[in-house]
Amino acid sequence: MPASLKTGLGAVALALLVGGCQSWWPWNNQGNGGSPGQGNCRLSPEELTSQTKGLALQQKALASIKAEAFIPPNKPTAIDPALAERYTQEDRDLDEQRYQTALLDWQQLNAERYRLWLADHTRRERQLELGLQAKAQKLRQQGCPPVPPASP
Repeated sequence: MPASLKTGLGAVALALLVGGCQSWWPWNNQGNGGSPGQGNCRLSPEELTSQTKGLALQQKALASIKAEAFIPPNKPTAIDPALAERYTQEDRDLDEQRYQTALLDWQQLNAERYRLWLADHTRRERQLELGLQAKAQKLRQQGCPPVPPASP
């Protein structure tokens, strides 16, 4: 199933869950239903809607970060053998030496860029995960059920 379809289905499910009839919710403020500990949500429907929308946005951002991929810089271009035939052996050797030096520099640069990208990526992912956990905990403290995670 395409990711856009999953996201769309998740948004529809969230909209139905949040925007549906208040008596339909098992955790509404009247406490007339739901499982124990979920019937006394102290948030108004508008606040609950706002909170769940905020969680959904954070979940979408987290999914986006998890889908990111490192894009390495372009490799140096190898020497064209047809063009190299026109030059003397000494010039070909110098070109090969320059290419090997450029390739080594590229490998080192690529490794450093990847290390920096990975550290930043991991930090942003962890920051969003902790934010989601904190918001879910805040909802539970208000007597509201935790919101199920969005489908990847």
